Amino acid sequence: MTKQCRQCSKSFKLEQWDLDFYQRIAVPQPSLCPDCRQQRRLTYRNERKLYQDQCDLCQRQIISLYSGDSPYTVYCQDCWWSDRWHPLDYAREYDPDQSFFAQWHELQLAVPRIALFNLHSTNSEYTNHSLRNKNCYMGVAMGECEDSLYGHWVLKSKNCVDNLYCEQCELCYECSYCRNCFQTFWSQYCETANDCLFCFECRDVQNCLGCVQLQHKQYYILNQPATAEEVATTKQRLLTHPEFRQQFIAQWEALKLKAPRRFNLQINCEQSTGNDLYNCRNAKFCFNCRNLDNAKYMFDLGDNKDSMDAYEHGWLVPSELIYEAHAGMAGYNLKFCNICADSRDLQYCDCCFQGSSNLFGCIGLKKSSYCILNKQYNETEYYQLEKKIVEQMRKTGEYGEFFPITYAPFAYNESAAPEYFPSTPEQVTALGGRWQAEDRKQYKVQTYRVLSDSTLVSDDILQALLA
Repeated sequence: MTKQCRQCSKSFKLEQWDLDFYQRIAVPQPSLCPDCRQQRRLTYRNERKLYQDQCDLCQRQIISLYSGDSPYTVYCQDCWWSDRWHPLDYAREYDPDQSFFAQWHELQLAVPRIALFNLHSTNSEYTNHSLRNKNCYMGVAMGECEDSLYGHWVLKSKNCVDNLYCEQCELCYECSYCRNCFQTFWSQYCETANDCLFCFECRDVQNCLGCVQLQHKQYYILNQPATAEEVATTKQRLLTHPEFRQQFIAQWEALKLKAPRRFNLQINCEQSTGNDLYNCRNAKFCFNCRNLDNAKYMFDLGDNKDSMDAYEHGWLVPSELIYEAHAGMAGYNLKFCNICADSRDLQYCDCCFQGSSNLFGCIGLKKSSYCILNKQYNETEYYQLEKKIVEQMRKTGEYGEFFPITYAPFAYNESAAPEYFPSTPEQVTALGGRWQAEDRKQYKVQTYRVLSDSTLVSDDILQALLA
């Protein structure tokens, strides 16, 4: 079955798997293509545009996802999770004569929002969309890490800096898509690499420099065997002499160009399409995912079953029956939700946690059940009103897809959407989104000249401005 996207006008296919899934979770067929659905979800995600702000409850200076002129009430993490306020106090009565999304947006403007999404972490104030970290700084989508800096999608790692999509690594620097590596720098797509520099697609290697697609090797330089002394000498020069390092990188890149490439990265996968997949079965059009079973259009997540159209939902803790969702974990039967975790049977909810269940259009609830627009109902009342709202939303065409870009809490160029879907301010406005004017900052002048040989750096650098 072929449909035309109502946003970009491109044709997209609905296969029998899709139709069966929509019927199973009782939602209509989407009117947007997969890319436009993903773009909409990403407008609700701010990863790196951080602001200095003040908690609206305790007045403490904080780092926030929201600028000072944001229309939202913003609480620091301690206040937001505390019992000093109650989300049910902001309850709204559903009005069938108004658009559901307009009513939801009124609630969104009233309920306090959490400054950063950083759960169960210690001394990791500047990490976002992260959890269970200790002594980490400026990381996004980091989980169960310790003493690590500047990571994106780094899991269960220690003493790591400047890494991308790495898992269970230690003392690694400038690595991407690496797993179970130790003291490895400037490497890509490696697994179980120890004391290596500039390695590509290597497995079970030690003391290798500039190697490509080696397995079960030790003491190699540019894919040629070497002595331990040669490796040690070359490694020292690579770490201390930038000119030699650049020459070496050129040789390494030439070696990479000669190596055959697999068409994608899939390990222990069955009947799956996409890239960077591990332990997946029947995962279609999925990217950077782990432990999926029967899923489609999933991105940057893991541990998910019978799900479709989600970004970063269900990593570290399993989820099931997730549809059109952004961020979260440990969810069951969540539809059209933004950053909800440890919950089940939610629709059109935002930031609901801690065992919540049977919620519709709620924001900021914890340990709550049978609520609509943050108003408490008994079980019978809830199901009756939920059915009525869904029927009305189907008539108006509101039901069945993620929240509109119009009500995204961030400007388009604050969100993660431009990384995948670059757009002009005019295009964003036409979609109903916002574009924020660039805030041109005045920076102090650099006071330190970075030395080419790192061994000559003194403690003066601790007091200097590097850039």
